[in-house]
Amino acid sequence: MINLSELVVDLDVEPHLYYREVLQTLTMKVMYPGSPDTQIASLDGFIISRHRCGDNFHFFLDEENEELHWLSVVLFDKFGKVKPHIVSEGFRSGTRCWGTELSAGKIIYVHDVTVYQDRRQGIGSFVLQKLFESENVQNEDIVISWPVSSDVSKDIVVAFSRKNGFRRIGRTNFLGYSPNPNHPSRRLLPENDVESLEDRFLGRNPPLSPELQACGRDAIDEECRKKYPLHCAIVDQNTPEIAKVIQSFYDKDPASIHVPERRGFLPVFAAARASNIHALNKLIEIGVAEDLKNFDNIEGSTPLEDVLSLMKWSREKSELRTGMWAGNSEMDMKVVNILKTAMNLPTDSYVQFKFGCTCAQCSDGWLSPRMRFALRGTDKRLCLMIAEIDTYLLPPVQAAFCIKALPMDLGSFTRGEALDASDTMIGCGTLDYLPPALQRRMFKSYIGFTTVFKVIHKILRNDTQVPTLRDIKHDAALERDISFFKSEGGRVEYVLDALTTIAKKNSRLRDGTFYKTFGNDEDFLRLPECVNDDEFEMVRVMLGLDPSVGWGPYHSRWEC
Repeated sequence: MINLSELVVDLDVEPHLYYREVLQTLTMKVMYPGSPDTQIASLDGFIISRHRCGDNFHFFLDEENEELHWLSVVLFDKFGKVKPHIVSEGFRSGTRCWGTELSAGKIIYVHDVTVYQDRRQGIGSFVLQKLFESENVQNEDIVISWPVSSDVSKDIVVAFSRKNGFRRIGRTNFLGYSPNPNHPSRRLLPENDVESLEDRFLGRNPPLSPELQACGRDAIDEECRKKYPLHCAIVDQNTPEIAKVIQSFYDKDPASIHVPERRGFLPVFAAARASNIHALNKLIEIGVAEDLKNFDNIEGSTPLEDVLSLMKWSREKSELRTGMWAGNSEMDMKVVNILKTAMNLPTDSYVQFKFGCTCAQCSDGWLSPRMRFALRGTDKRLCLMIAEIDTYLLPPVQAAFCIKALPMDLGSFTRGEALDASDTMIGCGTLDYLPPALQRRMFKSYIGFTTVFKVIHKILRNDTQVPTLRDIKHDAALERDISFFKSEGGRVEYVLDALTTIAKKNSRLRDGTFYKTFGNDEDFLRLPECVNDDEFEMVRVMLGLDPSVGWGPYHSRWEC
């Protein structure tokens, strides 16, 4: 019998090769005493410092491997915050032993625990316990695993994880462990934990036979058409004629419109997923009220929840691949409102719904009042902010600040000479967003550069005006001081790039300077909170900054 207390543990934490501030690799080796070359167990994983990810949480984890990609998109949004359906009321939240604390602290992801020798003597549990006791796991952190193994059955791995304090996160495939002894998950008995949606459903609905899968996609589709003709008709026929098809099925057998396909999705799901409003309206007309509440499927969601999840997934995929999102489609929004009307729920304005606004006050649905404030600034506290320029901790750089502070730098210029490129305080960091050649020619063009901030500030002060690149360029062209800036190659886009990028750096996604300065400001606190308050990348795109262009900051001025 092994004496676990005598085992030698070597726990190594190394910064990731490319994303050092976000990811660390975690490696543990367990050896016999006096036999450092004889490894009997190991643990591999990652430490994820999500507070350093900003709005790139999905990007960083997607870049590493597929397993971390699924961890990121199944449980969290792009900010690293837990998705609402995981912790709110509803079937998909499972035991609800997890809450918004999933959005705080580091994530320690256990990729693999392997025992090479002397199994079934508690070595695996010993390895996990050593991880939990290490300085790498604090009370506010969460340890997550995806219990799968090529050596033993999934049931065995899940039982092992639960034995060591892991509990299901919602009804996903992921299990979590909280180092906080008072966390609700620590009071949940293993036998009271829930299955994942996948295990729950597949346990009652076996997957496709290996023989059919071996025949390929065409054979599977043909089998689907034979077994579920109504579903396939709804997917294939997105025209008014589908109403007659549905009616014919109903006339032959009224129960046919309530028959699920192999994954549990009813015909109304097929209509909603395919954005087939003709089919959806017909099914609602015939009578599928109870089906709108049904969540007995592999996703555990109602038709409305399913459509909203697919819309969210489409957005995340677009932002991850292209860096931009064109908003929810009009057809998807129609489907959502049709479902909500049928369920006697309040519907959404298309303008607000298109870009996910939750405050109902976003300009054109995308520029929230707090985002407008963050970019525009306020005259209040301005003198204090300007006084802080001489410190190493610069105040938030906003349009209001720039039009007051930047002209003060004119005294640093020598008549007839360009800007002293070694003076990094000039422009409070905004000049880094001008191409190097333009930086070297800064003199009269600096006045035009600061004038663009004035134009943007004026537009942002009008709460009813939606700022567009076209309007900013038009108003800037009317300013006398802008011509020299333009003649030297200056563009309005450079100023927008500086303003939005620095605002993002000042936000709670980065150093939090903005909230330290304005967190208690009465004017700011009166503004409603919105999900779009931190959507800097969406705002940049809507302002006209193409994410495929290599904007600033450019090389430091003295290196050019």
